[in-house]
Amino acid sequence: LDFKNLSHDNYFMSDNVKDQVVTKLNQFIENKDYSAAKEYLNSLELSDVAQWYNLGYLAYKKGDLVTARAYLEKAKYEGMFSDEMGQALGLVKNELGLQYIEQDHSFQDNLMLNMVSFSSEFYLAFFAMFLSFVLIFIWKRIYLLGVLFGVLVLMAGSGFYIKKNYSIVFNQNESVVYSGPSRIFEEQQILPKGIKFIVGKKSGDWKYVIYPQSYRGWIYKNKAISL
Repeated sequence: LDFKNLSHDNYFMSDNVKDQVVTKLNQFIENKDYSAAKEYLNSLELSDVAQWYNLGYLAYKKGDLVTARAYLEKAKYEGMFSDEMGQALGLVKNELGLQYIEQDHSFQDNLMLNMVSFSSEFYLAFFAMFLSFVLIFIWKRIYLLGVLFGVLVLMAGSGFYIKKNYSIVFNQNESVVYSGPSRIFEEQQILPKGIKFIVGKKSGDWKYVIYPQSYRGWIYKNKAISL
Protein backbone atom coordinates (compact mmCIF):
# COMPACT_ATOMS: atom_id res chain seq x y z
CA LEU A 1 0.00 0.00 0.00
CA ASP A 2 1.21 3.52 -0.73
CA PHE A 3 0.07 7.07 -1.31
CA LYS A 4 0.24 7.17 -5.10
CA ASN A 5 -3.44 8.07 -5.46
CA LEU A 6 -3.12 10.92 -2.98
CA SER A 7 -0.42 12.55 -5.10
CA HIS A 8 -2.75 12.47 -8.12
CA ASP A 9 -5.76 13.95 -6.36
CA ASN A 10 -4.89 17.65 -6.32
CA TYR A 11 -3.65 18.86 -9.71
CA PHE A 12 -2.85 22.29 -8.30
CA MET A 13 -0.10 20.87 -6.09
CA SER A 14 3.43 20.94 -7.41
CA ASP A 15 5.32 17.63 -7.29
CA ASN A 16 7.48 19.08 -4.53
CA VAL A 17 4.45 19.90 -2.37
CA LYS A 18 2.97 16.44 -2.99
CA ASP A 19 6.21 14.83 -1.86
CA GLN A 20 6.19 16.96 1.29
CA VAL A 21 2.61 15.91 2.05
CA VAL A 22 3.43 12.22 1.69
CA THR A 23 6.59 12.57 3.76
CA LYS A 24 4.73 14.29 6.59
CA LEU A 25 1.97 11.70 6.64
CA ASN A 26 4.45 8.86 6.69
CA GLN A 27 6.30 10.51 9.58
CA PHE A 28 3.10 10.46 11.64
CA ILE A 29 2.59 6.82 10.72
CA GLU A 30 6.18 5.83 11.57
CA ASN A 31 5.67 7.45 15.00
CA LYS A 32 2.37 5.55 15.29
CA ASP A 33 0.56 8.84 15.81
CA TYR A 34 -2.47 7.81 13.77
CA SER A 35 -4.76 10.48 15.24
CA ALA A 36 -2.41 13.23 14.07
CA ALA A 37 -2.09 11.54 10.67
CA LYS A 38 -5.87 11.47 10.32
CA GLU A 39 -6.18 15.12 11.36
CA TYR A 40 -3.53 16.12 8.86
CA LEU A 41 -5.24 14.07 6.15
CA ASN A 42 -8.55 15.83 6.90
CA SER A 43 -6.84 19.22 6.64
CA LEU A 44 -5.75 18.53 3.04
CA GLU A 45 -9.32 18.82 1.64
CA LEU A 46 -8.97 15.84 -0.66
CA SER A 47 -11.81 14.43 -2.71
CA ASP A 48 -13.92 11.83 -0.91
CA VAL A 49 -12.46 8.99 -2.98
CA ALA A 50 -8.83 9.90 -2.23
CA GLN A 51 -9.73 10.47 1.41
CA TRP A 52 -11.26 7.00 1.74
CA TYR A 53 -8.28 5.40 0.02
CA ASN A 54 -5.83 7.03 2.38
CA LEU A 55 -7.97 6.38 5.46
CA GLY A 56 -7.82 2.76 4.35
CA TYR A 57 -4.04 3.05 4.26
CA LEU A 58 -3.97 4.49 7.78
CA ALA A 59 -6.21 1.70 9.08
CA TYR A 60 -3.93 -0.85 7.41
CA LYS A 61 -0.81 0.61 9.03
CA LYS A 62 -2.63 0.62 12.36
CA GLY A 63 -3.38 -3.09 11.93
CA ASP A 64 -7.15 -2.69 11.58
CA LEU A 65 -7.54 -4.75 8.42
CA VAL A 66 -11.35 -4.86 8.38
CA THR A 67 -11.65 -1.07 8.56
CA ALA A 68 -8.94 -0.79 5.90
CA ARG A 69 -10.93 -3.05 3.60
CA ALA A 70 -14.15 -1.10 4.20
CA TYR A 71 -12.52 2.24 3.30
CA LEU A 72 -10.77 0.81 0.24
CA GLU A 73 -13.95 -0.82 -1.04
CA LYS A 74 -15.82 2.45 -0.56
CA ALA A 75 -13.20 4.28 -2.60
CA LYS A 76 -13.29 1.58 -5.28
CA TYR A 77 -17.05 1.60 -5.74
CA GLU A 78 -17.12 5.39 -5.84
CA GLY A 79 -14.84 5.33 -8.87
CA MET A 80 -11.22 4.50 -8.00
CA PHE A 81 -10.63 1.51 -10.29
CA SER A 82 -6.84 1.84 -10.45
CA ASP A 83 -4.15 -0.85 -10.34
CA GLU A 84 -3.03 0.56 -6.99
CA MET A 85 -6.53 -0.03 -5.64
CA GLY A 86 -6.57 -3.62 -6.86
CA GLN A 87 -3.18 -4.28 -5.30
CA ALA A 88 -4.16 -2.64 -2.01
CA LEU A 89 -7.40 -4.63 -1.71
CA GLY A 90 -5.61 -7.81 -2.70
CA LEU A 91 -3.00 -7.24 0.02
CA VAL A 92 -5.60 -6.58 2.72
CA LYS A 93 -7.77 -9.57 1.73
CA ASN A 94 -4.70 -11.79 1.60
CA GLU A 95 -3.67 -10.78 5.13
CA LEU A 96 -7.24 -11.45 6.30
CA GLY A 97 -7.00 -14.91 4.72
CA LEU A 98 -9.88 -14.25 2.34
CA GLN A 99 -8.26 -14.42 -1.10
CA TYR A 100 -9.12 -18.05 -1.74
CA ILE A 101 -12.35 -18.03 0.24
CA GLU A 102 -13.84 -15.27 -1.89
CA GLN A 103 -12.62 -16.85 -5.11
CA ASP A 104 -15.12 -19.64 -4.41
CA HIS A 105 -18.09 -17.26 -4.50
CA SER A 106 -20.64 -18.09 -7.16
CA PHE A 107 -21.44 -15.79 -10.09
CA GLN A 108 -24.67 -14.78 -8.35
CA ASP A 109 -22.81 -14.03 -5.12
CA ASN A 110 -20.35 -11.74 -6.90
CA LEU A 111 -23.10 -10.07 -8.93
CA MET A 112 -25.15 -9.24 -5.83
CA LEU A 113 -22.15 -8.17 -3.76
CA ASN A 114 -21.04 -5.82 -6.53
CA MET A 115 -24.52 -4.43 -7.16
CA VAL A 116 -25.10 -3.56 -3.51
CA SER A 117 -21.61 -2.04 -3.20
CA PHE A 118 -22.30 0.77 -5.69
CA SER A 119 -24.02 3.89 -4.35
CA SER A 120 -27.67 4.77 -4.97
CA GLU A 121 -26.47 7.87 -6.86
CA PHE A 122 -24.59 5.60 -9.27
CA TYR A 123 -27.80 3.81 -10.25
CA LEU A 124 -29.85 7.00 -10.42
CA ALA A 125 -27.29 8.58 -12.76
CA PHE A 126 -27.33 5.59 -15.12
CA PHE A 127 -31.13 5.34 -14.91
CA ALA A 128 -31.48 8.97 -16.01
CA MET A 129 -28.86 8.60 -18.77
CA PHE A 130 -30.34 5.38 -20.21
CA LEU A 131 -33.88 6.79 -20.03
CA SER A 132 -32.80 9.85 -22.01
CA PHE A 133 -31.35 7.54 -24.70
CA VAL A 134 -34.61 5.58 -24.82
CA LEU A 135 -36.61 8.77 -25.40
CA ILE A 136 -34.19 9.95 -28.08
CA PHE A 137 -34.30 6.63 -29.97
CA ILE A 138 -38.08 6.44 -29.78
CA TRP A 139 -38.33 10.01 -31.06
CA LYS A 140 -36.01 9.10 -33.94
CA ARG A 141 -37.91 5.82 -34.46
CA ILE A 142 -34.84 3.68 -33.88
CA TYR A 143 -36.87 1.16 -31.94
CA LEU A 144 -34.28 -1.61 -31.64
CA LEU A 145 -31.86 0.64 -29.79
CA GLY A 146 -34.79 2.01 -27.81
CA VAL A 147 -35.62 -1.50 -26.60
CA LEU A 148 -31.95 -2.20 -25.82
CA PHE A 149 -31.60 0.90 -23.69
CA GLY A 150 -34.99 0.17 -22.15
CA VAL A 151 -33.49 -3.05 -20.81
CA LEU A 152 -30.59 -1.04 -19.40
CA VAL A 153 -33.09 1.30 -17.73
CA LEU A 154 -34.71 -1.70 -16.05
CA MET A 155 -31.32 -3.01 -14.94
CA ALA A 156 -30.38 0.36 -13.42
CA GLY A 157 -33.77 0.51 -11.70
CA SER A 158 -33.30 -3.00 -10.34
CA GLY A 159 -29.85 -2.06 -9.05
CA PHE A 160 -31.31 0.97 -7.27
CA TYR A 161 -34.05 -1.17 -5.70
CA ILE A 162 -31.55 -3.79 -4.53
CA LYS A 163 -29.28 -1.10 -3.09
CA LYS A 164 -32.17 0.44 -1.17
CA ASN A 165 -33.33 -2.85 0.33
CA TYR A 166 -30.03 -4.51 1.19
CA SER A 167 -26.80 -3.38 2.80
CA ILE A 168 -23.17 -4.40 2.52
CA VAL A 169 -21.21 -5.02 5.72
CA PHE A 170 -17.77 -6.35 6.64
CA ASN A 171 -17.53 -8.84 9.49
CA GLN A 172 -15.26 -7.53 12.28
CA ASN A 173 -14.93 -10.82 14.11
CA GLU A 174 -15.61 -14.46 13.32
CA SER A 175 -19.33 -15.19 13.82
CA VAL A 176 -21.22 -18.45 14.21
CA VAL A 177 -23.93 -18.88 11.56
CA TYR A 178 -27.10 -20.54 12.89
CA SER A 179 -29.96 -22.06 10.92
CA GLY A 180 -32.46 -19.85 12.81
CA PRO A 181 -32.54 -16.67 14.94
CA SER A 182 -31.74 -18.39 18.23
CA ARG A 183 -28.94 -20.41 19.77
CA ILE A 184 -31.31 -23.38 20.01
CA PHE A 185 -30.90 -23.78 16.25
CA GLU A 186 -28.10 -25.72 14.63
CA GLU A 187 -24.67 -24.12 14.24
CA GLN A 188 -23.94 -24.29 10.51
CA GLN A 189 -20.53 -22.72 10.06
CA ILE A 190 -18.30 -19.74 10.83
CA LEU A 191 -18.54 -16.42 9.01
CA PRO A 192 -14.87 -15.36 8.59
CA LYS A 193 -13.43 -12.12 9.90
CA GLY A 194 -13.30 -9.37 7.26
CA ILE A 195 -15.62 -11.09 4.78
CA LYS A 196 -18.00 -8.91 2.80
CA PHE A 197 -21.63 -9.96 3.01
CA ILE A 198 -25.20 -8.77 2.46
CA VAL A 199 -27.62 -8.42 5.36
CA GLY A 200 -31.33 -9.00 4.84
CA LYS A 201 -34.01 -9.27 7.51
CA LYS A 202 -33.37 -8.86 11.22
CA SER A 203 -34.95 -10.34 14.34
CA GLY A 204 -33.94 -8.50 17.48
CA ASP A 205 -30.16 -8.86 17.81
CA TRP A 206 -30.09 -11.42 15.01
CA LYS A 207 -29.17 -10.63 11.40
CA TYR A 208 -29.78 -12.80 8.37
CA VAL A 209 -26.91 -13.31 5.92
CA ILE A 210 -28.27 -13.52 2.35
CA TYR A 211 -25.07 -13.47 0.29
CA PRO A 212 -22.66 -15.19 -0.09
CA GLN A 213 -25.13 -18.06 -0.30
CA SER A 214 -22.66 -20.52 1.24
CA TYR A 215 -22.92 -18.52 4.52
CA ARG A 216 -26.67 -18.03 4.42
CA GLY A 217 -28.14 -18.11 7.93
CA TRP A 218 -28.47 -16.13 11.17
CA ILE A 219 -25.71 -14.42 13.17
CA TYR A 220 -26.07 -12.96 16.68
CA LYS A 221 -25.01 -9.47 17.81
CA ASN A 222 -22.65 -9.27 14.89
CA LYS A 223 -20.06 -6.50 14.95
CA ALA A 224 -19.68 -5.25 11.41
CA ILE A 225 -18.66 -2.17 9.44
CA SER A 226 -21.12 -0.85 6.88
CA LEU A 227 -20.02 0.25 3.44
